[in-house]
Amino acid sequence: PVLSSVAVGTSVIRHCAGPDQREQWLTALASGEHVISVAFQERNHFHVRPKATRELEGTVSGSKQLVMDASGCSHLLVSAVRANGQLGVACVASGAAGLSINEETLMDGRKYARVTLEHVTPELWLDGDDVESGFARAIDEATIATACEMMGGARELLERTVSYLCEREQFGVKIGTFQALQHRCAQAYCQLELAESTLLAALTAMDRGEQNLAEHASRCKTLVGDAIQHISNEAVQLHGGMGVTDEMDIGLFLKRSRVCNQLFGDSSYHRDRFARLRGF
Repeated sequence: PVLSSVAVGTSVIRHCAGPDQREQWLTALASGEHVISVAFQERNHFHVRPKATRELEGTVSGSKQLVMDASGCSHLLVSAVRANGQLGVACVASGAAGLSINEETLMDGRKYARVTLEHVTPELWLDGDDVESGFARAIDEATIATACEMMGGARELLERTVSYLCEREQFGVKIGTFQALQHRCAQAYCQLELAESTLLAALTAMDRGEQNLAEHASRCKTLVGDAIQHISNEAVQLHGGMGVTDEMDIGLFLKRSRVCNQLFGDSSYHRDRFARLRGF
């Protein structure tokens, strides 16, 4: 579970946990003793701060959606509004009383769950100095990690499509010699290069610990999301009807791209967020 446990889970622990908790949990994750997933989204539309999931008398109640790999993890990190009104992150064991996990398989073939908590007692609360800001930064890092996967998928789609155009013959010639198809590939390549530059900038900002990571995350998720949406459509069309058959992986890339576009906010969400961060 690279995305759910490594990219998202460890980021939340790094930014929201205290020093002793970080040492304990990051060591356990690195050794494979624990596998975690983060439950934070409450509605169909992406958001970061919880509203309905709350702490009451030391227990947590609420529900979460689109929780990745929930049934395969040992613990869930659940965002909730604490009794003092601040955001908190509760660590809940997967077998805790009052916790129910209802899984379903989405179009990318992976499992996501609706998690319901009814007066669940957490093992602990992450005790970092600023949990709310740390959690927001962790989600931005997870957004950038998701964009990395999407970028890899988009580049692979374009490379496979160009290779196919150089092999497929029609009217006695390779269809890659048709200028109209060359133009479509060139446009896809330009879009891919622009998106990758924003992704590299976001990764650099993350490595340097820059404070404006939210802007970088929204910019790259928007452009990478647009790129893979366009290129996956083009790949299917340029392969013809066989692009969505089980004999080829093009359709699998397309299905995964559609789910990734929704994870951690789609392009519309991040365009709006980027504008708000810039004061518009």
